[in-house]
Amino acid sequence: MSYISHWVKGEVYNLACLEACASEILKCDTDKKKAIADIVSVQQEIDKLNSGKFTFGGMFKNDTEKKSSALVKA
Repeated sequence: MSYISHWVKGEVYNLACLEACASEILKCDTDKKKAIADIVSVQQEIDKLNSGKFTFGGMFKNDTEKKSSALVKA
């Protein structure tokens, strides 16, 4: 009788692990999309700094500081 109890516990643990695995797979997709969006955002900010357009981060910086900031971000 205890064998059946242990078998059922094992099956429940397996299902919990499978559910955790599926949620991690879905989380990887959302993390990948977020990382891609962050890369695009940083690239746009680098382009703005290089072209001399207005950014809040570069508001009080001169041209050389803006270019060095763009290099750091790259």
